[in-house]
Amino acid sequence: MPRKKAEAELAAVPEEKKPAAKKPAAKKTAAKKTAEADAAKKPARKTTVRKKTVKEPDIQVEIYEEQAAPMKVAFIGSECYPFVKTGGLGDVMYALPRALVKQNVEVRVMLPNYKCIPQKWKDQMEFKGSFMMDLCEDGRQFYVGLLEYAADGVIYDFIDNEEFFTAGKPYINLIDDIPRFCYFSKATLAVPTTGRRRWCPFICARSSPARP
Repeated sequence: MPRKKAEAELAAVPEEKKPAAKKPAAKKTAAKKTAEADAAKKPARKTTVRKKTVKEPDIQVEIYEEQAAPMKVAFIGSECYPFVKTGGLGDVMYALPRALVKQNVEVRVMLPNYKCIPQKWKDQMEFKGSFMMDLCEDGRQFYVGLLEYAADGVIYDFIDNEEFFTAGKPYINLIDDIPRFCYFSKATLAVPTTGRRRWCPFICARSSPARP
């Protein structure tokens, strides 16, 4: 009797659970394979992304630029092409002012109003005024006339006085040229500061006969 009871108790004790063996992955069914094949044949669905552009308000900014006044240059010489020319000075007095005008420079060329200047140029000159000027300490006054001609952005001022510039050529001789160009030099310096002709400051580029 005790033996049977012991066997019964032993049989009631549960066996230790063993780890379950991994089952092999189930094979895909034929129906599932067919569904996957049909899905692969269908074209991929396109996704459209819309971008929103936000316009910023226009901002107007006013910029004030200070523009410097153009440089003012006065060339004072005894000759200038095409009015009167005896050498290289006439070429320089013609070309250099035009080159400076292209650099935004305000240029004037001052010349004697020689009698030998061709009449076709004299006909295009405009009378701008006149004044009296002393030359020496003796108090004698000399007439100074101002004629103007403009071409290619350059303004040409011609100093007019028949007493000094009636010769048939620009240069006569040393004795006669000294008073002529002393008068011319002083007149050119007086013209920019006389009456409404105020035009300062200016730079003078002078030839040898025009030096005061």
